[in-house]
Amino acid sequence: NKVKNALGIIVGVDLMTEDGKKYIRIETDPCGFPLNYKGEYFVRSGATLQMLQGSALTHFLLKRTGVKWDAVIVDNLTPQDLDIESFNIFRREALRSKRMTEDDLACSNEELLEKLKLVVDGKLKRAAVLLFYREPEEAVMGCFTKIAMFNKEADILYMDEVHGSLMMQADRVQDLLYQKYLKAYMTYDNLTRVETYPFPKMAVREAIFNALVHSDWSANNPIQIRVEDDRLFISNSCMLTEGWTAETLLSSHQSLL
Repeated sequence: NKVKNALGIIVGVDLMTEDGKKYIRIETDPCGFPLNYKGEYFVRSGATLQMLQGSALTHFLLKRTGVKWDAVIVDNLTPQDLDIESFNIFRREALRSKRMTEDDLACSNEELLEKLKLVVDGKLKRAAVLLFYREPEEAVMGCFTKIAMFNKEADILYMDEVHGSLMMQADRVQDLLYQKYLKAYMTYDNLTRVETYPFPKMAVREAIFNALVHSDWSANNPIQIRVEDDRLFISNSCMLTEGWTAETLLSSHQSLL
């Protein structure tokens, strides 16, 4: 009864005899899903038990059930609710990068979602909402990008927030950075004016895309970009792969989803 009340499972309890001695045998079958102890979840870490909370608990439960966070079905939205502009951005970038051909993209948005494996039985996965819904914060709080300009005294001079689907954010954040936040230095090559920005555009673009793609959106925190005269910081909420350390990340390693 104590096991049932604390863990919610039934175990077999038998009185056994061996070599003239009696003992109690408690049997429990392997469980295919996580069990809570009085409503709380714990994992073994070395010689101690650690209670799971927040995003760590979310990832633990999804991992044990074989479902990824971004593959969870969103019931209150349909493919018809998604944003046309976001699909146009995707098609443009897919062609530009040569990841897909014109024939691949010559289909309806619903068919495109099927090709990208973003729907299940006509229902949208959470990833589809993040990528193509104009107001993803209705489903995932904190899904936006915040940009702020700081002076040397760490005071905020001005700031912006970029909202919309991840496709829209990826398309607009870099433009906003280079139009409003980063100063170009002017030089001349004979009669031609040359503008040189403090950070290469392709490097900044890659950093922004990585921040958006690899953010742990279940933490409900936006991407944060801090701009100073000579520095640029891009941060997101993320978790290292289980068992990884900072040294693992900075050394040669396998790319894991």
